[in-house]
Amino acid sequence: MNECISHLIETLQTFPAEIMGVITYLTALGILFLLHQFFEKEGLYLFIVLAVVIANIQSLKAIEISFFNSPVAMGTILFTSALLATDLLAEFYGRRYATKAIWLGFAGMLMMSVFMILTLGTKTISADPGTELYRYVETHQAMAVLFMPAPALLLASLIAYLAGQYIDMSVFLWLKKRTNNRFLSARTLVATLFSALIDNCIFSILAWRIFYPLAIDLKTFIFTYILGTFSLRVLISLANMPFTYFLARYKAPTLQTT
Repeated sequence: MNECISHLIETLQTFPAEIMGVITYLTALGILFLLHQFFEKEGLYLFIVLAVVIANIQSLKAIEISFFNSPVAMGTILFTSALLATDLLAEFYGRRYATKAIWLGFAGMLMMSVFMILTLGTKTISADPGTELYRYVETHQAMAVLFMPAPALLLASLIAYLAGQYIDMSVFLWLKKRTNNRFLSARTLVATLFSALIDNCIFSILAWRIFYPLAIDLKTFIFTYILGTFSLRVLISLANMPFTYFLARYKAPTLQTT
C-alpha cells in the first residue's frame, strides 16, 4: 500500500504546478458537492473546518508557478473554496448557519494548534539512528517542522480568517437582498473577491509588516505578497461561477421542497 501511494506521489510530482492546481481545484469542488449532496449544511460545516485546517498546513509549502516571478504558498484553492462554502450556507440556509460555520472553522484552527503544541510538548522516546524505533524520533522532528506555530503568524491568520469570512458573508447577503435572490454566481464572485483582498491585506500587513517584519521593499510586498496571491483567488473565483450556477439550478429547487 505504501509503495502504491509513493508511486502515485512520484507520478504527480512529474506534473507542472499549474496542472496540480487544476487537479486540486476539481477535487475540492467534487468533495464540496458530494458533502453538500449527502449531508446538506452539516457537510458544508465539515468542508469549511477541514478546508481551513488543511489550507493552513498547505500554506507552509511554496510552489513555483510559471506566471509568477517568486514562489507562492499553497492553500489558496482551499481557502477560496471555504469562502464559497460559506456563501452557499448563507444562500441556502441563512446567515445564522453561515456565521456558525465561520466560528467552527476558527475553532478548528485553534483546536489543531493547541493539540499540536501539546503533542510536541510531550517528550518523545529515545532511540539510536538506524534502529526501528528511530522513526518515531524522525516523526517528531517532521511534526515540529509542520506544526510548530509561530504565534505571530497564527494570530495574523486567525484575525485575517475571521475578518475575511465575515466580510464575505456580509457582502454576499447584502447583494442577495439588492438583487432579489438572483445572480448567485455573480454575488459569490463579488463577495469572494472583495473578502479575499481584505483577507490578504490584513494577513500580509500583520504577519510581514507588524508581527514578523520581512526585509522586502514595498513594491515586492504589494505585488507579490498581496496582489500575487489575490490574482490566484481571482482565477479560482471566476472558475467557481459555473459551479455555483449549477448548484443554484440543481440544489435550490430541492431545498425549497423540503
